[in-house]
Amino acid sequence: MKTASQVLKETSRLFYVSIMELPPGLKEITMAAYLCNRGVDEIEDHPNLPKAVKIGLLHNVSHAYRAGTDSVKPIEFTFKGKDYSKVLPEATTRISEWAMLPSKDFAPSVWEISDAVTLRMAYWVSRNWKIRSEADLDVYTYDVIGCYGNLHADAFSFYENIKLDRRQLIQILRGLSSVNMIKDQNEDAERGVSLFPEGWTRNDMRDYAYSKLLNGKLYLNSIPRHSGWLFYETQVRLGLHTLDALFNGKPKLTREEVTSILSNISAEYKAAASKPQAEPCFISMSQ
Repeated sequence: MKTASQVLKETSRLFYVSIMELPPGLKEITMAAYLCNRGVDEIEDHPNLPKAVKIGLLHNVSHAYRAGTDSVKPIEFTFKGKDYSKVLPEATTRISEWAMLPSKDFAPSVWEISDAVTLRMAYWVSRNWKIRSEADLDVYTYDVIGCYGNLHADAFSFYENIKLDRRQLIQILRGLSSVNMIKDQNEDAERGVSLFPEGWTRNDMRDYAYSKLLNGKLYLNSIPRHSGWLFYETQVRLGLHTLDALFNGKPKLTREEVTSILSNISAEYKAAASKPQAEPCFISMSQ
């Protein structure tokens, strides 16, 4: 059976690199949160499952989180007596295992936010992902990924005594979500879904993504080069470069481009680590 890190690497090589660089404790929390999110996302995005089945399966996952005490029990991926586990990927069928990756101090926090995301996904399935305005887009991007900024802020504070502005983390994650929407626009259209607000073009979504990511970059420029900076700086730079690639006719960044970006970030991080730094401080910036 594949390890959690192997499944993570198969589902997202970019997040894999960032997560594996995190210190112990943070690594397991972030890996669990990502894999649990990816697991329910596979249900939400499944091209062949009817709406009612998706909602039923998502509620099964939510029930398992809320029933958890010392552990999250194995989840039954059934709806009205029919077993759907065979049509779901490993990232989904092993959600209860991913939920147990963090330490006992933080596992319930991962379950709580993962439960909230799961129920919010069920809500968006029920309304056919109808996003009418930028305000709706803000809600959707918060529901499916942005809210993890709260978990990250708590985890970095608990494990590393690093204070991060959770509002800025939420905005960065919103930006990353919108980059994926642009990248997956054609694939979503094939299953009859549009995550763009009514009347929006790709350029409008690009402007939305740039706004979130560039504001996040300004915030990251203002804080010390610690593990929190490294994780989010990596995601922001990859997100910005991916946007540039998408609007220059490329489907994604090349392996060489990713390697170069990661190498530059690593060099900057190591250079900063070799210099004496002031104690990390909390810097709040308006959204």
